[in-house]
Amino acid sequence: MMHASPPAPQDIETLAQLFAAMEATQAIRTTAVREILDGRTPDPAHAVHLEAVLTGLAPTPGQGAMTQLLLPDGRTLNVDLAQERKELSKDLIFLQSGEQALMRHLAREIDGFDDHLEAGRRFLGDRQFNCFFTDRDGTVQSYHGRYATAVQSASSAVFLCRFAMSRTQSPIMLTSAPLRGPGILDVTAIPSGLFVYGASKGREYLDRAGNRGALPIPPRKKALLKALNERLLALVHQPENEVFTLIGSGLQCKFGQTTLARQDMDGSVAGDRSAGLRAAVRDITASLDPAGEHFRIEDTGLDLEIILTIDDEAGGIKDFDKGDAVAYLDRCLGLGIENGPHLACGDTPADIPMALAASARGAETLAIFVGCDDLTRDMIRGKLPSALFLPSPDVLTALLGEAARNG
Repeated sequence: MMHASPPAPQDIETLAQLFAAMEATQAIRTTAVREILDGRTPDPAHAVHLEAVLTGLAPTPGQGAMTQLLLPDGRTLNVDLAQERKELSKDLIFLQSGEQALMRHLAREIDGFDDHLEAGRRFLGDRQFNCFFTDRDGTVQSYHGRYATAVQSASSAVFLCRFAMSRTQSPIMLTSAPLRGPGILDVTAIPSGLFVYGASKGREYLDRAGNRGALPIPPRKKALLKALNERLLALVHQPENEVFTLIGSGLQCKFGQTTLARQDMDGSVAGDRSAGLRAAVRDITASLDPAGEHFRIEDTGLDLEIILTIDDEAGGIKDFDKGDAVAYLDRCLGLGIENGPHLACGDTPADIPMALAASARGAETLAIFVGCDDLTRDMIRGKLPSALFLPSPDVLTALLGEAARNG
């Protein structure tokens, strides 16, 4: 049998090269996942190419754990690519040595791994779920410093797909990211047709047949959002602000919402520059919506989320949340929310409305939350007393993969 010759490792010296290299891994990983789900042995060339990318992501000599990359204007940006390297390393174990080798690796890396799996097995039992709602980042995907490079690992995709196919009727990934641009479809390794994607916090969707839909936006709000996006584009095209399109979430013009990064997990941008961008965004928003009737701004510390409001049942206004998304997707896709049980997985209080909406018509709904601190756990328990808490996305996806195999 002839083996693939490894491509020559290519040094990644610019941010554009980083994005291109990680984009290429999405296609490789998705192909490997499809082969595994079809019962085939993945092509050895996949691991060869992923290993070449991993080699190219090595830290820059003299920069500690950081990799120094060139920006388009000639300046440099120090970025931490530890998470990208970690995900690639896990995939190499998975593709070269198999699923059990990966599970042994995770057991060595994660305290109490086996105990968490056992708790999860007892929690899920032998239920067959109608709807499986899951957030992405922080829930089934570890947070990265840049959304565009947060490509899902092949192992995570395999485990999620197996669970979706064997234990659920309607698997739905519900994320605040858009469908494209970069969005969920640019970073997932799940083959098409297996999951419904509710993007832009569920205001837009792609069903398993490839059909797209979107929640109608009133003309006045649509015009305001268009004007906002145009002004934000002009803002970040100023040379001193271009860096904000290249870190974290970048600029994402979603359906009914816009996200602009003001900082990343590495703290790459000086504090005064980040604060200056925040002030500029608030000024732009206030000039378009002086009374604060149409936009809400959420500052996560890393991102500025500018969200279109919607009318609430009492005749006031509210932010569109994932509970509204569940109700909207149920209307459009006929999910049968009244028929449980359902499973909802998240990592922040923003995912609580998703679980509550799934149970709103009386259906049994199990909730799993990932990586929460004590304060967040207490907040979640106040709304979802029986929620299960797991320490990381790796534990959750491993649990779902095992539940699929043993269910």
